Amino acid sequence: SRLALNRRDPRSAIIALDAVPTSESLTDWRLTDLRAEALFALGRLQEAQREEERSIAALERERNSLGWGPLRSGYLANRTAPFSRLVALHLALADTAAAFQVAASVPGRNLAERLGGFASTPGDLATVVEGERLLLRASALERALSELDVGPQSAERRSTLERALEATQAAYEEQLAHRATSPAAQMLGLTRVTLHDVESQLTSGEALLTFLSGPDRLDLFVVRAKSIQYRSVPIGDRALGERVRVARELLVVSQNPASVAAVLGELNELLLPSATRAAALEGINRLLIVPHGALSALPFAALWDRATGKFLAENYVVSYLPSVAP
Repeated sequence: SRLALNRRDPRSAIIALDAVPTSESLTDWRLTDLRAEALFALGRLQEAQREEERSIAALERERNSLGWGPLRSGYLANRTAPFSRLVALHLALADTAAAFQVAASVPGRNLAERLGGFASTPGDLATVVEGERLLLRASALERALSELDVGPQSAERRSTLERALEATQAAYEEQLAHRATSPAAQMLGLTRVTLHDVESQLTSGEALLTFLSGPDRLDLFVVRAKSIQYRSVPIGDRALGERVRVARELLVVSQNPASVAAVLGELNELLLPSATRAAALEGINRLLIVPHGALSALPFAALWDRATGKFLAENYVVSYLPSVAP
């Protein structure tokens, strides 16, 4: 399927995916992600959106099965492709608010989960326990499916197990939605934040910049009290990480101010080009920045405008937020 998509043949990709057993399609988020990519390429946007949402749900189940700890909190670091593609799908469907909500759901989760650990109240703890029970049941059903003999004599048993697995996954996704509204989740910034929630928290002189770094592009949402603008930067997370690393090293060791200014100027034009600043930041004096990926290590205040010869901190009060949650 991946090879077919690489040669721009989404129909062959879907044919390859149709040959995958149902039990694997129910458990592997990469398969539904590939199907969403193929459907997107065919212009079947609504179907692609549903498949990508299924992919993210499966990815979340896989992540949550790891339990609390560094492995779980960092699990999404190199698995942002489904989120990035779902953002693109919402934008293609002219739903910028939904695209922003997806982008806002990723930054800050690592820090929040490291700080949060287990929920603090009995009600929240009971919810966590129920979630663990559902994950264990799903794992047992997946194992039973993998060990089932191939053949017509097992068809009825396989069908029963697949229905049970699908019902368990649906129950877990419903439980996750309930957990996202708990007081502990709200305190840690893990709730689903809407565009209206964010706009209502901003003053007329503030702008919130939310980034989502994906494998193929960087998404930027500029939110003000009564508006939102979107910009796509054609740079993948690896290339962006390399640029940030070079900038940080030059800031520390370089004895040549011109070389430092050149790198910071290039990053400034990449992340906040003149057109974006003129259109989206007019009348703004404070930037609230929610970085993602490698951008978490970038000192935005040091970005340098080659046109004006000023650093970003000379034009704006720059603040950093770990997540979009108000």
